[in-house]
Amino acid sequence: MRGIHMSDANILIDGFLLGKKSGFGRFIFELCHALGTSKTDLRFDVAVPESVDDAALKKYPNIEYLKIREFIFPIWEQFVIPYLAFKRKYSFVHFPYSTSALLVPASRRVVTVHDLTFLNRNAERDLKASVIHAYYENAFNFSTKSAKKIISVSDTTKDALSGINLNSETIYNTVDAFLSLSNKINLQTNKEKYFLHRGSPAANHRNTDRVIEAFLSKTELYENYKLKIFGVGKGHGRWGVSEAQGIEFLDRVTDEDLAKIYSNALAVVAPSILEGFCLPIIEGFGFGTAVITSRIDPMREIAGGAAILVDPLSVPEIADAMVQLTLDSQTSVDWIEKGRARIQAFSSATVAAQLLDSYQRLLH
Repeated sequence: MRGIHMSDANILIDGFLLGKKSGFGRFIFELCHALGTSKTDLRFDVAVPESVDDAALKKYPNIEYLKIREFIFPIWEQFVIPYLAFKRKYSFVHFPYSTSALLVPASRRVVTVHDLTFLNRNAERDLKASVIHAYYENAFNFSTKSAKKIISVSDTTKDALSGINLNSETIYNTVDAFLSLSNKINLQTNKEKYFLHRGSPAANHRNTDRVIEAFLSKTELYENYKLKIFGVGKGHGRWGVSEAQGIEFLDRVTDEDLAKIYSNALAVVAPSILEGFCLPIIEGFGFGTAVITSRIDPMREIAGGAAILVDPLSVPEIADAMVQLTLDSQTSVDWIEKGRARIQAFSSATVAAQLLDSYQRLLH
């Protein structure tokens, strides 16, 4: 890796979570892919912990990765990133995780805000979650609010920011780097008899409780199909269900395996209650799978008429939507075609063009 002092990049990007399987980790991976495959004269340094898996550091002509000694996230964001910014006078620093560093001048801060759930003081949290919440709330209030540029991942988040008198620009997420795996592995075209759901590892904002209840409420579902849930380890004990009931929890799934699981699913079930974006919707679109999601924003916004919408609080509605797709294969095909058209709005080329335009306006 190139030494920090030799950098001639225009922009520093905080890559602390690059390589992680979390939503933020996926976001920064896709952000690098979008910028790295774009045609631009801008150059980027991405600061990553030295422990990051090299497989996540995809090579691009306009991106250099700076491997730095790892610290806990608050120290990394508030001190390591400002130190790098001081060592090399970047035009500005892009913070991708809703918070930013107070020691980086406001005029040089660009922040992507995903949602404002961390501002909710009434949510039930354990001690660890409470500490994380306190950091996010304070970092947001003392630095992000004054950033030169705030980017929202959806119009729903943009409206939420507007509600606290903050202006932002909506630039959607992309999943093209993940979808590119379809060119490297042999994906089946015939759908298998299972539904796919991304579970909630802590809070139930992805509505896993009701998805399980909906699946088990219909004998035609649990006797003939499976419900596969990823993103939650040891879920059988937590929800008191077993594989004998047709429910399978997938732990430590590689991207290659997850791509196959998406493409082979009968449908993606993503009736989230609270999200900033909801990636499984467009991941389902991209892998040619029908999608069931919530009749509330931002899920409705992201679906854009290309998914079956349900009341996320209604177990019968979720169950009926699942049954509908098992009864009529043409219905499934119709939704798949709508999803393939909708995914174009989330291409890496579109996202990169919008980001680069935003960057250029700041530079000038």
